Amino acid sequence: MHGFFNRPWVRVALAYLAGIAVLFVFMRLEMPKYISLLSLFVAIFVLDAVGFCCWRPWVQARPRRWVRGLLYAVHFLPALLLLAFFIGLTQRNVSLWTPFWRTYGLGIVVLLLLPHLVMAVVYIAWLCVYGIARLCKAGALATRWLRLRHGAAMGVAGLSFIVMLYGVLFGAFDLQVLRVPLRAEAEAKAADRLPAGLAGYRIAQISDFHIGSFVGTGFVEKVVREVMALEPDLIVFTGDIVNFGTAELLPHAAALSGLHARDGVYAVMGNHDYGDYVGWDSPEAKAANLQLLKDTYARMGWRLLDNRSLWVVHGGDSLRLVGVENWGGGHRFPKYGDLDAALAETACAIDTAAATGDFRRADYPHIYTVLLSHDPSHFDSVVAPYYPQVDLCLSGHTHGMQLGVRIGGKDYTAAHRMYRHDAGMYILEDGRRLYVNTGVGFNGAPFRVGIRPRIISLEL
Repeated sequence: MHGFFNRPWVRVALAYLAGIAVLFVFMRLEMPKYISLLSLFVAIFVLDAVGFCCWRPWVQARPRRWVRGLLYAVHFLPALLLLAFFIGLTQRNVSLWTPFWRTYGLGIVVLLLLPHLVMAVVYIAWLCVYGIARLCKAGALATRWLRLRHGAAMGVAGLSFIVMLYGVLFGAFDLQVLRVPLRAEAEAKAADRLPAGLAGYRIAQISDFHIGSFVGTGFVEKVVREVMALEPDLIVFTGDIVNFGTAELLPHAAALSGLHARDGVYAVMGNHDYGDYVGWDSPEAKAANLQLLKDTYARMGWRLLDNRSLWVVHGGDSLRLVGVENWGGGHRFPKYGDLDAALAETACAIDTAAATGDFRRADYPHIYTVLLSHDPSHFDSVVAPYYPQVDLCLSGHTHGMQLGVRIGGKDYTAAHRMYRHDAGMYILEDGRRLYVNTGVGFNGAPFRVGIRPRIISLEL
């Protein structure tokens, strides 16, 4: 038995199991909301352990003992930092951390950990190729491939580090303005829903600021300047102004007060805005944080549409602006949105027809309904099947997972398998539309690769 525990892979496995056990205890006792992420951490630790066991022979071949010790330290440091970061979340409200550590604490961990995980994936793929080659009785070829595994694994890991470093230093701040004309001929059914009087009406959409992620106000001020340069008739924000608490917003409130439009600035709540990702001292403290957020919006001149709606008249036709609180399709996200309550404030014949099944869009040529709903799964689960009077839904939330590629005006993102609609414009057969904004900020790791921070200008 003693010999068994002396085996290197056994000791590595026990060390990672101890880390998972510590993380589980802290999550269970202090942060039960994050317990669903435990499976992700298990997968990370398993990959990291496999990568280490495969890499170890190369490390052991280094002639100098101090070099081997340094390489071992470099490998285990990211996993230890990840463990320390999440334990730290349980000890102090992260919105009270210094801006640098709040933004780059997890970012540094991801920047160091990602190459290890990529290396592990390459090793696993190499082992599969080696096994297949042996089964095909290509032993000599398999052995030659096996000799290359360390160089290939470290090369790909180094490339992933460079890409991530670019995303941290440049990609996260490479602001993009996209203009989206809604009367395009290729979208005839959708264009038919647009009243003639609203032609040329401009809506600027921003989303997912996650403003606690920014050190300093420079980028926020840049976003404000770019939005105002569009000269929009209406500005909307579709949720997640903060990461953890309203304290993050206060240093940026003055800059954001510079956003104004003829028909106003409106916002809805995202899942992060409720303070659900912080261990508050009491329910009263959490309620006070939410109230401070609402008061700060008011001081900035932004109006919250918490399950509310209003009319905007332009060119003799009416734009009906509807906003709901967060409604998330996943079990981790709150379902506070009440579309019925929101529509009730501007109730009209179009709602009666939709409710009774007598709805025909052509009967209401002078009304265009725009819904602000943070999570696009609300559109998929509730709006699309039951509310035919909603012409356009504007959402955010996905970020495109801050990783993807844009080809021919279409985004292909890492969020595609998690969300049916992950980025950009989607049009239903009857002409109803959903636009998913990938946001101007970032959350978790401070990076963007291929999916730039975006401001959207929609022209009706």
